[in-house]
Amino acid sequence: MKKRHLLLFFFIALFAGISCDSMRTELEPENTNPRLVVQAVWSQEDDFYQVMVRKSQPLWTKPIGEDYYMVKNATIRLKEGSREIIIPWSDGSYGGPAWGYLIPSSFFPLASGQTVTLDVSTTDGYHVTSTCIVPPPVTNNVSPTGIYTAKATGGYEYTFFVDYEITDIPGVANYYETACEATFKNQQGYFLQMEMAGKTGIFSDKQHDGGHYIFTAEGNYTDRAPDDSVHIHVVNISEAMFHFGRSTNTAQNSIEFFSEPTPIYTNIQGGLGIFSIYTSRRYSFPIGDYLK
Repeated sequence: MKKRHLLLFFFIALFAGISCDSMRTELEPENTNPRLVVQAVWSQEDDFYQVMVRKSQPLWTKPIGEDYYMVKNATIRLKEGSREIIIPWSDGSYGGPAWGYLIPSSFFPLASGQTVTLDVSTTDGYHVTSTCIVPPPVTNNVSPTGIYTAKATGGYEYTFFVDYEITDIPGVANYYETACEATFKNQQGYFLQMEMAGKTGIFSDKQHDGGHYIFTAEGNYTDRAPDDSVHIHVVNISEAMFHFGRSTNTAQNSIEFFSEPTPIYTNIQGGLGIFSIYTSRRYSFPIGDYLK
């Protein structure tokens, strides 16, 4: 019986060894071509429209540096109805941002409700497009519901909290982003940047049209609490920017080593990136009126 077991083990091992050799192949990493990446996110209040164009880093290649993939010879056309303008590579003549494709916004005024197309082509055969609609102005009702402080942890003495409510404009689907900051008396230009507590500041009214949305912003400080004003920002963003922002937040906040990779949303047809236009408004409130 023992010999039969040894003989059986020998044939299993021999078969496994032959199978592994026969199944082994030398696989070369698949070569992938870079894709065109376009980034253009503008506000109607911006002085300049800026477009960044580069090529993605192909898989299985070593990082070379962002400048290596920068595209400086693209033809960029901005279109709205019968209007069209070419956005050139910035040579510094307009001022504004130091680099990128750039035009003053006064060269191509935009208004709410207009459909705008960005068309990008290169001399080596790349061609991508994207379209977005300029959103309406921000007219939401916004109000703080409470401002208070509490003992903090992690090296800070206190945490400054602002509870506030944003009322959605009923009707068509709206997409928003919100942020909050607090300022100090007699310290111009200095403010406490705050973060959303427990959730992202990007949201939609699809599930609760015309509803009230509650947020808590928090910021840590060590010696002096903000004592001047609270500034609540509400931004009307496109649906594309909503999905792009949610996907990038998910990717950046993933701390699990074995978590599934998060695809980053893009609205660039034929490429990668984001083209979006937004409107915004800042609401300011005296801290003393809401301090608990």
